[in-house]
Amino acid sequence: MPLSMEFSPQALHGLSHREIGDHTDAMSLLVEVAEPMIDRIRGITDEYLLMTGRDEFVMKAGEHKLLYAPIDERGWPIDVRVGRHSSTFQKMLEFYSLEAPDRPIVISGVPGYTEVIENTLGAYFHDPKQAPPEKVFYD
Repeated sequence: MPLSMEFSPQALHGLSHREIGDHTDAMSLLVEVAEPMIDRIRGITDEYLLMTGRDEFVMKAGEHKLLYAPIDERGWPIDVRVGRHSSTFQKMLEFYSLEAPDRPIVISGVPGYTEVIENTLGAYFHDPKQAPPEKVFYD
């Protein structure tokens, strides 16, 4: 799916990125990706849906062109969603730094889309059982 850019309508109030950007000096950006978990037309919201992005009801809606983003039998796996967000965020920082060379934002060691797809998202998490107990928090 190709990336695109669009501006939120000025009259569309109540969205945090719109309000913050309009009423403060902050640079406010919103990045979205196809997310079957929050689609109105879906079945059970569970771990399977979160991880695979596959849902028979969403796929059926896609067949009838009722979705904003194409979703088929491949779904939108979490690795794809996170990888796209990571690469997009890194590109936004790169462009910000070009526009503000006196205040560059430099990060390193953050995987992009290709790395997340090749290694899976789980490769970037530590096993909480191996961590010192005082560094593990459960909600």
